[in-house]
Amino acid sequence: MKTVIREECLKHCQFLLESELYVLFVEAKAGQGKTVLARQFIDRVGCPWVWHTCDISDADPVHFLEGIVQELQRQLQCFSSQIFFQTLSQKGPPEILLRLALTSLTETLAMCLVAPVLIVLDDAHLLESSNASLSLLRDMVDSMPRDVRFIILTRRPLSLQGERIIPSKCSLTIDNDLLAFKKAEISTLFNVVLGIPRSTSAVSRLHDATDGWVAGLLLLRFESEENSVFLRDQNIENLDPYFLRYCFGDVAGNLRYEILLLSLLQEMPWGLLSENNSADALKWLETMAAQNLFTRVETVDGQKVIRFHHLFQGFLQRLAEKSCALGDRQSIRRSAGEWRLGGGEVAAALTDFAQAEDWKRLEEVIRAHGQDLLVHNRHSTLQRVIDLIPCELVNANGWFCYFKGSIQVAHAEVGAEDTLRRAISIFNCHDDELGELLTLGALLYFHLSYDITYGKKRRLVHRAGALFNALAESLDPMTSMHLTQALATTCLYYLADYPTADKYLKIAQQIQRSIGTPTSYMELAIASLLSHGMRGNIQAAINEMDMLYHHANYSGANPLSKFFMQIIQANYLEMQGLEDNYRESKAHLQAQFSNELEQSHLGPFLHVWDMDMLMAQGRYAGALNLAERVLGNPAYADNSHLVSQFLHYQALALAYLGREDEVLPVVRKSLRVRANAGGRYFVTLNHAMLGGALSLGKHTQTAERILTRVIRESHAIGEHYAGATALAYRAALRLRLGQGAEAKADTQAMFDTMRIYGNRHFFGWTPHLMKSVLGFASAQGIHPGTARMLAQKRLGTCILPDCQCIPVLRVSTFFGTELILDGKEEVLLPQDFTPLQAKTLGLLAMAPSYSRSLEQIQQELWPSQSEESCRSKLDTMLSRLRKVLSDTFGPEFTKMYLVVRAGTVSLHHCSSDVADAMNEAQEGLRLSALSRHFQAHCAFVRMSVVLGATPGGGLCRPGLVLPTHLMPTIMEAAVQWVKILKIGARFQDALVVAQHALSLDPINDRLQRMRYNLLTILKRPAEAGAALRDYRRCLTEEGFSESEIEEIVDVLLTE
Repeated sequence: MKTVIREECLKHCQFLLESELYVLFVEAKAGQGKTVLARQFIDRVGCPWVWHTCDISDADPVHFLEGIVQELQRQLQCFSSQIFFQTLSQKGPPEILLRLALTSLTETLAMCLVAPVLIVLDDAHLLESSNASLSLLRDMVDSMPRDVRFIILTRRPLSLQGERIIPSKCSLTIDNDLLAFKKAEISTLFNVVLGIPRSTSAVSRLHDATDGWVAGLLLLRFESEENSVFLRDQNIENLDPYFLRYCFGDVAGNLRYEILLLSLLQEMPWGLLSENNSADALKWLETMAAQNLFTRVETVDGQKVIRFHHLFQGFLQRLAEKSCALGDRQSIRRSAGEWRLGGGEVAAALTDFAQAEDWKRLEEVIRAHGQDLLVHNRHSTLQRVIDLIPCELVNANGWFCYFKGSIQVAHAEVGAEDTLRRAISIFNCHDDELGELLTLGALLYFHLSYDITYGKKRRLVHRAGALFNALAESLDPMTSMHLTQALATTCLYYLADYPTADKYLKIAQQIQRSIGTPTSYMELAIASLLSHGMRGNIQAAINEMDMLYHHANYSGANPLSKFFMQIIQANYLEMQGLEDNYRESKAHLQAQFSNELEQSHLGPFLHVWDMDMLMAQGRYAGALNLAERVLGNPAYADNSHLVSQFLHYQALALAYLGREDEVLPVVRKSLRVRANAGGRYFVTLNHAMLGGALSLGKHTQTAERILTRVIRESHAIGEHYAGATALAYRAALRLRLGQGAEAKADTQAMFDTMRIYGNRHFFGWTPHLMKSVLGFASAQGIHPGTARMLAQKRLGTCILPDCQCIPVLRVSTFFGTELILDGKEEVLLPQDFTPLQAKTLGLLAMAPSYSRSLEQIQQELWPSQSEESCRSKLDTMLSRLRKVLSDTFGPEFTKMYLVVRAGTVSLHHCSSDVADAMNEAQEGLRLSALSRHFQAHCAFVRMSVVLGATPGGGLCRPGLVLPTHLMPTIMEAAVQWVKILKIGARFQDALVVAQHALSLDPINDRLQRMRYNLLTILKRPAEAGAALRDYRRCLTEEGFSESEIEEIVDVLLTE
């Protein structure tokens, strides 16, 4: 088809490729030639392009983005949309999933593009009805690689909240005036393109009549030179006489009626026309398109499609509303719906049936296909369909209610539960089990996400399970996976039914593997972690976190799922009693997810775990203060699940503080609140803690009764965590009551329970409780090795072979020699030692088994003097060192810790920062070699704390000087830790570790390379350049020649 080449406008378009600007807006009224200009430009420049014509379905941002991605897939051989669609298949708030999908799209394009690509969005003004789609367009333009350039064709400027979606400084604009035909172009249009001769005076009159408006010029193509009419400043409705006169005036009878009905369709697929319309109608449409009379033929997804120009279609539709019977108008839309449904265009078909007001057929189709739209997060499309249905009909129809409620769940709307319960009631009345099952699944998901009271929902879980078992074969895979995931989680939380939860999890995992969803399907992984944790198998959950480490930190993963994963990590680290790792995990949560912590019902559980940590440290007053503070916060008052846990820690802290009269009222209140919150596992845990609190005072019979019931219930449900709490408190209670045999049986059972999953901590595991139970266990020969290990690690106490307990001597040498006896206030500081004494203690702290021969120490202290001349000096120095220790800690302790025997000097019953750092570094390296990244990271965090850093604060405290023998291991640990942090996308944390390590070893080439690359990842090029200069300086100071330095730097930048 011949067109007028718009040379001046094309020059403006060319700036899009020649400048730093990346968006071209073509803003002009309908019929001004926007589409033709864009097509001329892409034909001229010859670079890859994608064309997306917006329509009302693009008010659904998911549909809008998917449409663009599908076009990219067709046009760019290098482009793969797999990750994009995997991202959108996740469950979660649509706006978050869209943001993730856009990120994955941007990353994929950035990797595959080697030349500019144009994305043309035609009729973009049709996005104005959807702020979500406009926001998506803005974000898309902002985030795309700069090789992606946008041409946006729109009748009006696009704005959000009164501001243009793309600032003028970032865009070019071709407006109505520039697009208007000049007189020369009008002459070319008529004389050359249309073949209609027009004199100079006629061209001038046409220009005056239309102001160069292309649609107006085309309308006047048959106007005689003497009878030209003015179209300038005419609104669309006032064009109707011209359309009638020049385009539709000679159409009459059945043909006229057919065309008017066809105009009601957004587009006319040729297949639909061929099946349902007369040959005359087909011929008329083709003739109009051939003559370029406001009708065009396009190919969409391989199909021939005819479209009217918006102006002409509006004219025809207004005539149709007046001239065509309602039944016929509905019939054409119904026919279009059936044809689209047959072609797999479900969303368009639903809209057609709704516009046809064929509610029965709409219900049939939405029942058959709506679930697939839900699974693929097409909530806005479904919302648009629901909005077309009268409210009274929605409220009376189970399927309409179900989809309305599911949309409300996706957007966390308060009315979701009422809508879904109404749907369940309607389905029950009609014996529609499939509808009831799907609605129960949505309701359970809503409860899990937004309502954490578990006691009154057991019936819902049982009913949903029964329906799923009956209907599983008829469900599509994605729906089955979502249902079984929800059923597994609710079986855990509401029923503590672990076998049934495992059954559903296994089904969901099998589906995941069979349909090829990514292993990063986080919601299912989270359900699996909860299954391990709630039965007390914390180590299995931690092992699974290793396998999920990369996926949990992948940029395309749902941020809410990442948040849930991080919360679970913090929870389970606390449940393992790993204080430093819990503090680091909590700090990371607070830094990365502050909004989620503030808004989610999960955030306040950090207070619960803080209380347990305070109790485990023996800081009962601190735990009580925290409990009272959060109980006074009105924001938590309605959360009975949370409040019951605050209360049972309050009761336990009061009991340990000896405030016995205050304990019972708190216990009773906690029991009432927990009864309202429900949840079989959480009831068991609550009773274990409250039984423990009562066991510390005068209510011993009540305590024993509660604890016995907890132990029985723990066995019944198959959990091994709360049961250990109850066994420990009952053992301690029976010890105090003189019931030795019963206490021994409980202690044995407690250790057996802990050994099932290797647990070393449980809720309420306090120093007072540990001292009582661990000392008794050692004396009775009950797992004595485990008892002594726990006493040393958790209590800082050594249990001697005669069962005497003494505090561990902690030797710190990294920042000056310090000696501390656990549990004692007295401390020996660096100034308390002479240099020789401090060096001797340092030598012992670094030695295997904390022991060195007298000869070795003499050689280290006086390397140039003979053994005979030094022996008396060494004896004197050791004698004075004993006196320093004796004066501070007492002579009885000193004899136990500093021992000179058989030509050796040894430290006994001690720990040292050197040994601890080496052990944690080696453990981290071992785990790293096994690709157990999460646990390796935890070991490296503990190593860093020994090296003086705060948890999460890098590798070490400034000023650290490592012993020579420790340096290689710590440096290798730093390298591996940086790698792990990079895998976890924690680039800033990795940079801090690398910089700290370089302060210890400035010419470590691997760490220098890592620092440089991290700075480039973080888009800090100036600092990357400064890092190279700093590296050069360090090499120069170490004596490297200029040529050697050039070679080293070249290698660094090459590898």
